[in-house]
Amino acid sequence: MTDELSNSFKTEGKWNFIWKELDKRGLYERSAAPADHNPNVIFKFIMNRRKQADYNDVHPVDALFMGYFHRNFKETEQAVSAYQSSASRGNVDALIGLGTMSEATGDLVAAEKYFQDALEKGMMRAYNNLGLLYQSQKDFIKSFEMFTLGVGHGIVPCMYHASVLSNDPNFGVYDPERAKQFLDQGIELGCYFSMYYKGTTLCREESTCMEGISLIKRSAKLGYSYAMDFLVKIYRGLEDKEKYTKWAHRLIDKEDHVSKEFLKTIFSSNAVLLLPPIEADLLNFVNSLPDEREGCRAFEVVDK
Repeated sequence: MTDELSNSFKTEGKWNFIWKELDKRGLYERSAAPADHNPNVIFKFIMNRRKQADYNDVHPVDALFMGYFHRNFKETEQAVSAYQSSASRGNVDALIGLGTMSEATGDLVAAEKYFQDALEKGMMRAYNNLGLLYQSQKDFIKSFEMFTLGVGHGIVPCMYHASVLSNDPNFGVYDPERAKQFLDQGIELGCYFSMYYKGTTLCREESTCMEGISLIKRSAKLGYSYAMDFLVKIYRGLEDKEKYTKWAHRLIDKEDHVSKEFLKTIFSSNAVLLLPPIEADLLNFVNSLPDEREGCRAFEVVDK
């Protein structure tokens, strides 16, 4: 185990966070899980056999979880092995993991093959992965095609990405009316990306700013860190201590990269004693957090 992850409590905290996130996002088929499914048992299996684990010894769903676990810890070789074990035994979710790993290492041909394979096996959210893959290659026409196909199958992230592409004349698919339809469709289905995107757009005009803030609040309530950060900045500027503190606490509690950047901005200087009261209170809140919680959620579950 790498030095920065030597604290087993923090590692177990990260594992349980990954588990809960995958469960919340529906990234595995519950009915496929074994009856005695226990995340802590699987965690101990990983920790005891981290370097020589035979992922075929565990259920394919657990091997999928192990792939996510290793991937978040930047353990590429183990992640690929776990995903391959899961995929070879029929878990289609693992094909998305293999495709994303291939994309991250620059093997775009393999990534496309994995995503297409997942799609052929009925994993419709692979349209989103393919769209993002083609978008990274600047093939915006093909990217937009994948996103619109995903929209047709009700894939919510595709609605957001399709709206962004069709709302910009630089991508060759400019259609502001259609962009609005995609955006509103995503909002209706609870896409916090779409809420935030439309909200920040509305906030550019004074006449629609309140409507925009309302959408950003909806996005923040669904847990989107950038929306929380936006509200923190708004209420700090308005010197609304109650609302500023409320959203700052929620953002800090996320413990992701947006939260860390926010804390760095406030507390990285040596002039902590010169902080205004609105932020001095935040410092007290941060200092009151239990030490063992630190780092347990200091990353995002990697999945597109």
